[in-house]
Amino acid sequence: MVESLGLGISAYGDRPPQQQKRPYVVVLEEIHLMPDPFEDGQATTGVEMIQVDLYQDWRDLSSGKLLEDYTLAPRLRRGLHGARTAKIGTLIVYVLRLTGSIRLLDEPGNEVHHALTVDVWREL
Repeated sequence: MVESLGLGISAYGDRPPQQQKRPYVVVLEEIHLMPDPFEDGQATTGVEMIQVDLYQDWRDLSSGKLLEDYTLAPRLRRGLHGARTAKIGTLIVYVLRLTGSIRLLDEPGNEVHHALTVDVWREL
């Protein structure tokens, strides 16, 4: 779904391929899963907490020029928050809700990391 937002970045589950150039997104699934209360005796829907990590280069190491795209994280947040999609994998997804976002700078690693927490209302 992240790749369909038109941001021009790739998304990976758990970790990117080795030597992957930034920017890219890593999605960590099922940090927490809470089934909805039983209505018919079956757990059929629930809320899954996921983490969406955006990684970018901070600066050009030779010139010091800023490389971070300050518009990328806000566009990713807007694209995720409130998104509805028929399916992710084989499960119906009803809506995504951004619940948190933090920007972390790793100056020695020349990396900017935005960690987004997202609740996914979905079929179990």
